[in-house]
Amino acid sequence: MEEIEVNVSSPANEEHEVQTTEAAANEALKHHPNKHRPLRLPLSRIRSIMKKDPSCNLINQDAVFDVTKATELFIEFLAKEAAKQLKAAKRKTMMRKDIDNAIKNCPTLCF
Repeated sequence: MEEIEVNVSSPANEEHEVQTTEAAANEALKHHPNKHRPLRLPLSRIRSIMKKDPSCNLINQDAVFDVTKATELFIEFLAKEAAKQLKAAKRKTMMRKDIDNAIKNCPTLCF
């Protein structure tokens, strides 16, 4: 007699998988070197750049945080798009032309 393995997916199993994935992500975050620092770019540098705009007299700390986070997300998105160009060219070193091609090929980055 031949054994047949049946994989039945139920909502309970999927919920368990999601919880396991979240637990793994939280565990990885515990060992991350920047676990206490939600941002990677220095707030003071972003604040000084924002102050160069003559129309900005006072800058709220929350605004600096939001602009810094948005900048980090933009850089991350641009790097991922450039990495796609890099992978297509079958290279390991990112060059300026990869970033230029990512900007040309991604309508979101054409501004």
